[in-house]
Amino acid sequence: MRRTLAGCALVLAAPVAAQEPATPVTPVSLPAASLIEAEPVVRLSLAEYIAQVGRLNLDYAAQTFSVPIADAQVSVAHLYPNPTIAWGTALDVSGQHQATSYDVGLTQTILLGGKRGSRTDVARRQLDAAKAQLDDFLRTLRGTAATAYVDAVHAEQVYARKRQTAEDLDRLVALNEHRVHAGDIGEIDLAQSRVDAAQARGDLLSATNDVRSARLALTGLLSPRRPDTLVAPAAPLELVSLPGVGPDVPITPALLAAVANRDSAARATDTLTGGLRAPAGAAAAATTPQPGLDLDSLTRAALNSRPDVIASRRLRDAAVAGVRVARGDRWADVDITVGTSYFSRGTSAIDPTPVFSSFNVGLSFPIPLSNFTHGELNGARYTAKQADKTVLSTEWKAQIDVRTAWAAYQTAVATLSEFRGTVLLDAERVRRAKLYSYQHGSASLLDVLTAEQAANDVYIASYDAQQQYAHALVGLGQSSGQWSFVYASADSLAH
Repeated sequence: MRRTLAGCALVLAAPVAAQEPATPVTPVSLPAASLIEAEPVVRLSLAEYIAQVGRLNLDYAAQTFSVPIADAQVSVAHLYPNPTIAWGTALDVSGQHQATSYDVGLTQTILLGGKRGSRTDVARRQLDAAKAQLDDFLRTLRGTAATAYVDAVHAEQVYARKRQTAEDLDRLVALNEHRVHAGDIGEIDLAQSRVDAAQARGDLLSATNDVRSARLALTGLLSPRRPDTLVAPAAPLELVSLPGVGPDVPITPALLAAVANRDSAARATDTLTGGLRAPAGAAAAATTPQPGLDLDSLTRAALNSRPDVIASRRLRDAAVAGVRVARGDRWADVDITVGTSYFSRGTSAIDPTPVFSSFNVGLSFPIPLSNFTHGELNGARYTAKQADKTVLSTEWKAQIDVRTAWAAYQTAVATLSEFRGTVLLDAERVRRAKLYSYQHGSASLLDVLTAEQAANDVYIASYDAQQQYAHALVGLGQSSGQWSFVYASADSLAH
């Protein structure tokens, strides 16, 4: 083991130009890669996708009608009762030649107890609640869309890494075939490399299906579109890129320094794939939050502006106004009637009457015997008390949501910081060094496969950490009702 490590150290310290050229290997094509790379996609940033969902999601489009429906109820509540016109006639059917009368009357109900104003107030509060509920629907939809976007980025990152692993193992199989023909190794090593390459291709097929499923999930949140063109996230950023360097060439100190300087400048930026804000630093990010991010301010923001909290308050206001409606209903309405009557000539021999007209005024109101019971008023009062408790419950749940999201965010930042150093590059260095040593007979096939699997595991773990962080950041934005800190640039909000 010590000899192997010493050999790796010498290999890593040697310049590229002084090394023996590796055995030329022709890479093997991967049919699984063509399954998704050939299909047409529309790549969008996170802000662009969220904006598209807000414009094209059918569920949200259906939900928007709740606001004009509630607005129509305001105009209905503001209406005054319609007047009633009545016409009638009275005919003599006794045969005594009495006068015939013709009556026309107009009746108007006068509302007492402030019914019209309180009912309008209830309708307006319900309209405000409908607007807040629509905003809350969008908040939830935005969180769902952002989560689907993050999952799609993760799926493509995992796919890219598994494809790289499959290509590495396919090159190893080709190398072993060459070495078997040259008599350097036996058939068992070739068979073992073929088994690992086949397993890698199987993993790649599974990753291919995950990418397609993630793209379908993104596309499904939009209105029906051409099924042959799916929505995909922005191309994932390369965590370790070595431009101009072959896939199996060992990494020299000079190349390592150049990559470290470039990656250090890249880590100074605050952008992850798709425009999501990244932690500010590596070690400091575990304890230092983003500017403007702290638990107290996020909790206050949730209580002041989260749509579901606002909706519960508006519904409470409507319930309080409903108590005034119940009180007003205990006032009996008055009906005022104004009319006229026309009487024809009566030719009865006993009681003749001339032609004449009369003007009639009437006032009627019910006897409010039902007011001895207080069921409707008590029901309204209890509804208001229930709404008040609902507000307290919603506010409390909002605070718990923020605290839960904040704890998840801090954990995710600390986890992600572990992968924002040189760990990925170190894993890649070890993998290449082991392969180089194997090509020159100083390492075993098991060493190469172990290094390949270790590098693959580290990369996958880093992608999982990015996904966990992105989920936590989205959850923090959704729980607080604030999204400005989710995007890396304020310009993204213009979408």
